[in-house]
Amino acid sequence: MNIHNLDKNKSLFLILGIFLSILIISFLQILTPNLLCKSSINQRESFYLHNSYYNTSMSPIYIDADASGVGAHNWSWAVSQPWCTGSGIESDPYIIANLTIDGMNSSSCIEIWNSDAYCQIRNCTLYNAGHFWHDAGIYLRYVQNSIIFNNTIFNSNVGGIHIACGNSNIIMNNSIFGNNRDGISVWDSSSNNVISNNTIFDNNYDGIILTDSSFCSISNNTVINNTWEGIGISYSNSNTISNNTVSKNGYDGIYLLESRYNILSDNKILNNNLDGISLGQSKLNIIRNNIIYENGDGIFFYESISNTISNNLVFDNIGRGIWLRWGYNSTIVDNIMYNNTHHGLEIYKSNESIIENNKIYSNIFNGIKIQESPESTISDNIISNNSAVGISLGYCNDLTISGNYIENNSYGILLMFSNHSIISLNLITQNRNDGIHLFRHLSIGENRKNSILNNWIWNNSKPLGGCFENNNLGINYYCAPDEYDSDQDGLSDAEEVNIGTDPGNDDTDGDYFPDGFEVDYGSDPLNGTEWAVENKTLINTIFALITQNQQDLQAINMTTRE
Repeated sequence: MNIHNLDKNKSLFLILGIFLSILIISFLQILTPNLLCKSSINQRESFYLHNSYYNTSMSPIYIDADASGVGAHNWSWAVSQPWCTGSGIESDPYIIANLTIDGMNSSSCIEIWNSDAYCQIRNCTLYNAGHFWHDAGIYLRYVQNSIIFNNTIFNSNVGGIHIACGNSNIIMNNSIFGNNRDGISVWDSSSNNVISNNTIFDNNYDGIILTDSSFCSISNNTVINNTWEGIGISYSNSNTISNNTVSKNGYDGIYLLESRYNILSDNKILNNNLDGISLGQSKLNIIRNNIIYENGDGIFFYESISNTISNNLVFDNIGRGIWLRWGYNSTIVDNIMYNNTHHGLEIYKSNESIIENNKIYSNIFNGIKIQESPESTISDNIISNNSAVGISLGYCNDLTISGNYIENNSYGILLMFSNHSIISLNLITQNRNDGIHLFRHLSIGENRKNSILNNWIWNNSKPLGGCFENNNLGINYYCAPDEYDSDQDGLSDAEEVNIGTDPGNDDTDGDYFPDGFEVDYGSDPLNGTEWAVENKTLINTIFALITQNQQDLQAINMTTRE
């Protein structure tokens, strides 16, 4: 081969190789950015697909666990969606989380039916639920074992969270506000549900309501400024309502209707427009350890039976501290009631009440007022500094009033048209008027057959006042600072009570001689026949002479006896 031609061929191959290399490099430079760009796009699409439910609005969700067939929206369908994970067992519940759902005013934002699988709805923002009667931010029906946690639910046309026929659900740490009806509603034979640590405000009906539900716990919620009740319990039994703050609601703070065996404890209830706690037609409930102030009435019962009110602090309410109407067999023990604008405690037509060991003071009207409520017991209370009467009784029979400390009221104890009661072992002191006053009205009547005995009646303006006829005034212990003489018969009221004469009648035995006159000159003021005097004119003459000349008193007395 020609060496020159060989060198020429080598040069040609070298040039061709360089050209091909440049061509390949150029192609790679064009291809590589496109591949890298495509890879980046795929990664970004994958990221958004995986995380879209964290930051993108969703359409409403409807799940029926019993649904079957093509297109059925059951849990199998739900877990095929990017917004649901889990297998529905306790250790791996279905989770619907981090969604923002606009109900578009047409449906619930999340609605689940017929499920006993373990599931959680958490960290969602839900709003604009529809107008149908059960539409809500979250609506569960025939659902159990769910947890609704840390959601924000607002502006629903009906309610925030609704549970019907649901058991063993937990509603916790949610913020629920601005809904057109209830914040949380649990009804229709639901039981063992927990409602805890939620903030519920500015809803147009109740903050929380249970209807026909039992064994539920409502605790540590803040329920503020709802148009109706803060918490309502209707036709529901054996629930516990505890440690809630219930404030500034349009009606009552907590309201029970036809409900039994519920416990209301350790709640702070203030600034509600009607009552702090109200019970209607309810029985066997316990209201204890609550702080109740700046409401209408602190606690109000009507047509309620066998309830217990204990260890509550009830003060600064516009109406009464505690008010019972048309019930019976209530127990009111160990409460503190003070600075209420009306009575500390009022009981009306409520029989067989027990009022024991309460502190009732500085109320604007009476400490305790009881009307038409027979067979009640008032014992071991401290009743002081009330503007009107310590204990006021009207049309009451068969009461027991014992062991009370009654101080610095206008009157200590006042009876009006009340009979067959026992007033004993009370310390009645420093009241501005009578220690005990039995009121009589000529056309209406008087008090009869009451037993007043073994009381300490000290340092009142007067120990006794009114009419004690037809009552048993036993041995009491008196000390009056000014030795007041109501009937001006020469004996102080305290002296008359001690010897058994009537401090309101200057001639107890009706023999025309004043009681004091008889005591001074050795006659029995309780025996009208002891003086052998038949001539009333002579008696009048004798009394006139006594008045004219006290020095002749002894001689006249001796002449009359002879």
